[in-house]
Amino acid sequence: MTNKQNFRSKKNTSSSMTHVSVQNSTINSQIKSYFSHSVFLPNLKHIDQREKEAIHVIGHYTIENIGDRPLNNLFICLRMSPCEHILLSGKIELTDQHEKVPPVEDWVYIQDGLKSLVNTKGEHWLRPLHFKQLLPGEKQSFSNFTFTLHPNENVSHFLVEGVVFSKEVRQGVSAVNTISVFNP
Repeated sequence: MTNKQNFRSKKNTSSSMTHVSVQNSTINSQIKSYFSHSVFLPNLKHIDQREKEAIHVIGHYTIENIGDRPLNNLFICLRMSPCEHILLSGKIELTDQHEKVPPVEDWVYIQDGLKSLVNTKGEHWLRPLHFKQLLPGEKQSFSNFTFTLHPNENVSHFLVEGVVFSKEVRQGVSAVNTISVFNP
């Protein structure tokens, strides 16, 4: 097994800034991240209406500092494919004007220009507004995000992948797992 893997869709092989080299999560690292989730299936009593029904997933993306130094300026990339059939919602603010007291869990797109990657590549590049540093042994989460899958006969597999970056870990570390839903 190699210690690096490419964060690139098999369907999309074009080069871009989103083709980044990420460190495999099982390698000696300062960061460990993982998904936990629940899938809510539509009522399939009427098979011919199955395509009209959406599948809902509620999840958490947890980031843990397993190293011995603080991690600063964390950000994540959640990639969803196929992007035209998955809609993400959650604690994502449109701007970084964070004036809530006490700070609550909120995330924001790291740059306005990167919002276009949501529609073209299914990539959500987010940074937290509620913390700037993750101390050794601490955990933080992008919690209670939801996404809706719109199945159709042409799509048999939905995939959500995660990578976490920091000032100290610029190459990124992939999550130990993915969210994978198959459409029979």
